[in-house]
This record gives sequence, structure tokens and C-alpha cells, in this order.
Amino acid sequence: MGRGYSENPVGRLGKGPGDAGTGLFPRRGGRVDVSLRTGQGGSLGGRPRSGAVASMRRWGVLGVSVLALSLAAGDGRAEAESSPAPGGFRPFLSVTPFYQGRAGLDGGGGFSAAGAITRLGVTRRLGERGLWGLTLNYDYTDYRFDDPGAFGGEAPWNDVQRVGLSVPIQFVTGRWGWLVAPSVDYFRETGADWNDALTYGAVVSAARQFSSGRLGLGLGVFNRLEKVKVFPFVPVDWRLSKRWRLTNPLAAGPTGPAGLEAKYAFASGWEIGAGGAYRNVRFRLDDSGQAASGVGEERGIVGFLHVTRSLDRRLALDLYAGAIFDGQIRVEDSHGDTLTEADFDTAPLVGLTLSARF
Repeated sequence: MGRGYSENPVGRLGKGPGDAGTGLFPRRGGRVDVSLRTGQGGSLGGRPRSGAVASMRRWGVLGVSVLALSLAAGDGRAEAESSPAPGGFRPFLSVTPFYQGRAGLDGGGGFSAAGAITRLGVTRRLGERGLWGLTLNYDYTDYRFDDPGAFGGEAPWNDVQRVGLSVPIQFVTGRWGWLVAPSVDYFRETGADWNDALTYGAVVSAARQFSSGRLGLGLGVFNRLEKVKVFPFVPVDWRLSKRWRLTNPLAAGPTGPAGLEAKYAFASGWEIGAGGAYRNVRFRLDDSGQAASGVGEERGIVGFLHVTRSLDRRLALDLYAGAIFDGQIRVEDSHGDTLTEADFDTAPLVGLTLSARF
């Protein structure tokens, strides 16, 4: 959504290596598949900034908005292809620049966003039937507002960052795969107090292996800046036919559940897909304006088309194009009470993810 985060540009879309995903199951001979996918009323004072500085900030950093962030971080193929040797670490990296096109706001004006999502981490075997990982998350989104009437004609926020750490742990018992993925993140506008920007929680899930794939049930619980969010999700990786598959495009996490995507794999190594997910991002505002140290929020339903090219066993390229539907941005005071909110028109999204396992 809007200004500022990746749980891919379409998460604003995607899921990065080490993010919470669908599971871990034995291969033939008792070996472990080590795929680790943990991916009213009132007006506000604004924050003007110089055009030259804003331009440098926007284009000096690869760009997507808070909603798009969760989708564009990739789906973890690169790290899944080469599992770490017993006792060894396997590092991975994914980078996703994105752009969210201008959308009109209720009350007049509009906004756009650009940014980047970065995931860096390692995975390691946990015995013969488990895997654990450590993932560092950094997302940057630069929002651009023009005369937003609902917010007194001034930008409710500018740059938004996410800095965090997740520790997904997966293991197998019989035909069941289990996931526990605690995480700690700071979601904040640049200049906001770090101590007031903490978001924490965990995702847990269980999925059963069937002849056509795996299917299960999961739950996410997160303390997200004055509010507690609890949501169910369905971890799935199901083969519909020789080339068609139904899976989760995103990481379940503090920005929402994992969504669903249908994919078609070509013999040439290309893959196409279409899917959607609900995203909700909350972040601490800085101490200026009428909502000093308040909370900004962006939410919406993301629909997307997705093209993947596996360059080799360790490198993959993903291209996303989609839109945010039924979107809304909101500003709350420091206690979580709504001050102002505005719906926004359908916003186009594009993003590109390069993921690698070393």
C-alpha cells in the first residue's frame, strides 16, 4: 500500500528467503526438503520538503510502497534449491525495487510511492528433519502526496522504514511439517522514536503432506503499535496438474496473511502466475504535525501477475505487475484512536526481485 513497505513489490507483493511460509517435508529416502519461506474526522499538519532533496531520496534508493513491499521479495526458490550441508550455514540475499503509481484520494489530491525491500540471512540444518534460519529485513518506502484534502492539504507522512529480524524454525514429524517463526521489527517514519516503533509477534503453522502437495492451517499474532492483530492463514503448496500449482505468494507476518497464487510452469524454466493477498501496514509517525508520534496505516487488497525465470539453481528473477484495490490510508493519535482516514483509488504496482543463494 501507499507510502513508504515487502511482508516483493506486490507485498508490497512477495516473500523473501527466510520468511515464514508453507513448510518442510521429507524427500525420498528420508531426506528433508529445506525450503524455508519465511517469504474520523479532523486534519493534520504537513511536512513539506525541498523538491531536490525529495528527488534524491526517492531515486537514490531503489523503490515500492508499504503494501507492495510484502509481495516483491521473492518466494524463496533460490535458497530452496540448494540446502545447507549438515552443520553448515547457507547465506541468501534478495533485493526488490518497486514503484506504486499515483492513486487519487477521497477529498482530493493523491499519492504515489517507491522503494525497495531487502532480505539477508542464513539457513542451517537442525538435525536430520529440521531447519532454522536467521533473516534480517530492511524495507524503505518514499511516499509522495499532492494536496491531500482529507489531511488538510499536507502530507501525513514521508519516508517509512522497516528494520527487523526473524528466526523461522521448521521441523517434520511423520507426514506433518511444523513452523514457528517469531519476529521483531521496527516500523517507523524517518525521525520517529525507535522505542515507540516496535512490532513483535510470531507465526505458527502445521501442514500435512499429501500425494499432490501440502496443506495446513496457520495463525499469526502480532502486537502492532497500539493494536494486537490476530489472523488465520492457509499454508498451501498443491500440484493441480503436471504444470499447474497453487501456493502462497507472500510471507505471513506482521503485514498480514500469505495470500494465494496459481502458477503455471513451462518446460523452458519460465513460470507465470496470478494471485492476491490482503496487506495492512502500521508505522510510527515522527513528532511533528498534529499527529505527533501517532500511527500511520495503509491497507488494501493486492492483485498481481507474476513472471519468474530461474537463471540457475542458485539465482532467480521475478517480475511483478499488479494493483492495490479497496485501499485506505489512516492517521491515528499516539493512543491508536483514529484522527483522519481516506480511501484511495486503484493504484498500479510494478516490482522486480533478484534472489540468490550462495
